[in-house]
Amino acid sequence: MPTCKNCTTAFTITEQDKTFYARINVPAPTLCPACRQQRRLSWRNERTFYQGVSDLSGKPILSIYHPSKPFPVYDQAEWWSDAWDPFDYGREIDWQRSLLAQINELFQAVPRPSLFNRNCVNSYYGNIQESNLNCYYEVGSGWCEESYYSTINIHCKNIMDSHYAHQCELSYYLVNCEHCYSCVYCQNCHNCLETYFSYNCRGCTNCFGCVNLRNVQYYWFNQPVGEAEFIRRIASLGSYAFWQKMKQEFLAFRASSLQPYAVQVKCERSTGDYLSSCEDVRSCFDLVEATNCAYCYRGEKITDSLDCDIGGWPASNLYEVLSADTSSAMIGTVFCWENSFIQYCYHCFTSQDLFGCSLAALACGGSDTVF
Repeated sequence: MPTCKNCTTAFTITEQDKTFYARINVPAPTLCPACRQQRRLSWRNERTFYQGVSDLSGKPILSIYHPSKPFPVYDQAEWWSDAWDPFDYGREIDWQRSLLAQINELFQAVPRPSLFNRNCVNSYYGNIQESNLNCYYEVGSGWCEESYYSTINIHCKNIMDSHYAHQCELSYYLVNCEHCYSCVYCQNCHNCLETYFSYNCRGCTNCFGCVNLRNVQYYWFNQPVGEAEFIRRIASLGSYAFWQKMKQEFLAFRASSLQPYAVQVKCERSTGDYLSSCEDVRSCFDLVEATNCAYCYRGEKITDSLDCDIGGWPASNLYEVLSADTSSAMIGTVFCWENSFIQYCYHCFTSQDLFGCSLAALACGGSDTVF
């Protein structure tokens, strides 16, 4: 059993892992899965922002990079524009030097975008957003409207302080909730209406402090109370003291209730948590419709991949990858979308057959060149 070179913890390399490494012709890892993920996520600053200036135009910008960064940073609109040419940074490979050292030198020279938002309107203060409207401090969210201080929300409207909400509206403090309306402080709840301080409920309406209920109305801490009594009790929710008191009571009630060892729906031969419609995944978390994966976190429709964080829609044959949308056959990449057959690349899009590239788009790599 190997020992992690970083934390010195013993870890297992399974036969399935060895088969995967042999198929893509890479050596076995020397770090444990947790340290490998820490190394990948160190490349992704989602929500710590800095004030700075664009190194292209000098205009004030909001940036995920500290002002003392060693590489140039452009305003995101300038970065996507034709005001500069990334191929100006191309260079020949020096075969007498370390390839990784040369790739790092390239990464330090090529400009990076201050933020990573696409097709957003009036949603500048946020990062990794897609098609958001009138949002503030949204991170990793898409197709949301008037949502604030939240992460990884999809198709939501008028929600705040939430994480992993999908098609929810007019709600506050949701975690892993779907199709909820006017709900507060709920986790793992689906298709609920005007439900508060609840956990693992489905199809519930006008419920408070409930756990593991299905298709009920006017319940208070898992007991029926009737419409009039529910309305009378809920009237005190506007009081901060009442809020704090109910919060503590709910947490105690939830801790005393039966809970599943993991959140898995329609999964076969899988280990991990928050998995849906997965098959043959090992040590994976927050995946939907994944097959034959291991050590992956946050993705949808990803197959035949190891050590991948935030990828899919769909994607396949990924290894040591961070943020890969609609891609295949990638190794050691960061923020590379809609690519195939690329290795050790950063901020590359709609390209194929690349090695050691930074900001390539609609490109096809040639031999003996680092772009």
